[in-house]
Amino acid sequence: MLLRFISTIVLAPPALAAIWFGWPYFDAMVFVIGVIAVVELYRVSNANGHIQTTATGRIAWPLVGLLYVGVACAGLLVLRADAEQGRGLVVAFFAVVWATDIGAYLIGRAVGGPKLAPAISPKKTWSGAIGGAICAIAAGFLTGSAMDLSYSSIVLLGMAGVISVVSQIGDLVESWWKRRFDVKDSGNLIPGHGGILDRIDGVLLASPVAAASHWLAHGGSMPWK
Repeated sequence: MLLRFISTIVLAPPALAAIWFGWPYFDAMVFVIGVIAVVELYRVSNANGHIQTTATGRIAWPLVGLLYVGVACAGLLVLRADAEQGRGLVVAFFAVVWATDIGAYLIGRAVGGPKLAPAISPKKTWSGAIGGAICAIAAGFLTGSAMDLSYSSIVLLGMAGVISVVSQIGDLVESWWKRRFDVKDSGNLIPGHGGILDRIDGVLLASPVAAASHWLAHGGSMPWK
């Protein structure tokens, strides 16, 4: 736990600085993380030689991983590209995802109860999922209000709730992927955390949903164009 905390303290400031200052720092960070994530997905898929069994497997799994990560990276870049609200959008987005993770972990451990998806991730509970969503909605509302995002309170609350649920589904998707190939961690790049994928699993599925929600909330227009 101490090693995990130290890694977070070391990595958080440059990540937050990249989010705050935007181009080219944010774009470069997203690109580097995306490349590492694709490599990790390939390694997971190739664990114990799984994808080498058929020609289709050798092509399909890496392509699926590339598409999955690529769409997620595009979602983040679209959010940050908003000339007026990009910074606030990305800050609020990560606040929602991080609050989901932290809230689900703390409340799940404190309350316990029925398992959410025992066949995929045995430690996750319904209480944690609901608690994480509540924390995310609060974090999204407070952060979005502080960053003066152009949403009504109802829309802001709704978007935070949707992003929280989708991020938890993304977490389960990555857990399923690793279980599919008998892998515990996607890598060992971050001490105490595992690989990049283990840290951004919720982001991967949630970022395109957040970008699409922002687009729809503005009537289908793209205000940064």
